[in-house]
Amino acid sequence: TPVLPPECDRGDDRKRRVLQTQLADALSNAGRAPEAAEAYLSAADGASRSEEFELKRRAAEQLLISGHSDRGREVAGSVLKAVGLKMPATPRRAFMSLLFQRARIRLRGVRFREREQSQIPYDTLRRIDTCWSMGIGLSMADTTIGSIFAARYLLLSLASGEPRRTARALAFEGTHRASIRVQSPRAIELIQTAEALAQRINDPHAHGFATLMRGIV
Repeated sequence: TPVLPPECDRGDDRKRRVLQTQLADALSNAGRAPEAAEAYLSAADGASRSEEFELKRRAAEQLLISGHSDRGREVAGSVLKAVGLKMPATPRRAFMSLLFQRARIRLRGVRFREREQSQIPYDTLRRIDTCWSMGIGLSMADTTIGSIFAARYLLLSLASGEPRRTARALAFEGTHRASIRVQSPRAIELIQTAEALAQRINDPHAHGFATLMRGIV
């Protein structure tokens, strides 16, 4: 587990958790995902319930995107439970769930009414972000379950109207459409919408993700 230097590990627990979280963020940005995950979990020790949830969600995401699926699913279990979600128990249930989520998207469309994050309930944001972590984390290791959570992320983001999450969700959906139909005009449209939204709100992560998804498409 990555640890803080002795001179940084003194003082109250709150300061330690802040520094440990910053260490985890730095490791994540450096592409050292497994180490980042352990640092997030270390920071979660003794944190408030809301902080613990967020740190464990980040840890699960880092483990899953780096291929540590067993450990990632273990950490993700408590995160999913906290927001009333769970992974399908069998491949058949996973397949049926994916069909259901895709049908919901087809019926609903991708319209949304933009809202500020401050207007959206905290529990809703937690649920959306959990679906993001599971969708992005499992998209390569378990494409069916990853696609289920990506679909949920899209539906929840559109319903919330929060622009950063919606931009990422639309870009993610673009890659799904392209995987069904190569050179899909609709996939390109979704990517373009995501890029325009990310650029308008000046969010580097959303814009970078949309650019990455364009490359995949």
